[in-house]
Amino acid sequence: MSKETSETKVVTKTWKTVAKFDSFEEADKKRNVIIEAGKETKVRRCGPGGHQFAVKMRIDEKKPRAKSEKKTPVEAEAKLGDKRKEKRAKKRARRAERGTS
Repeated sequence: MSKETSETKVVTKTWKTVAKFDSFEEADKKRNVIIEAGKETKVRRCGPGGHQFAVKMRIDEKKPRAKSEKKTPVEAEAKLGDKRKEKRAKKRARRAERGTS
């Protein structure tokens, strides 16, 4: 018998609790308002014994990177921390200086 191992990266959604209510009807009203705004929502039981209902909204963690923050390939390669890659980056930089001088 052979074991198949596949390394897959599990991407989970991040949720933020917006409000807590004592009845599902109140929580459902709040959820519908948020859905109309175009956000993903859900209602979950919470509290002692599951007597309360929490309205949760999905948070997008995508942060666009500004163009000014982009690093040159040499800086990006050196940032990896691998000494061999740092040496290679320095060597490429020296070759580029010699070629343009």
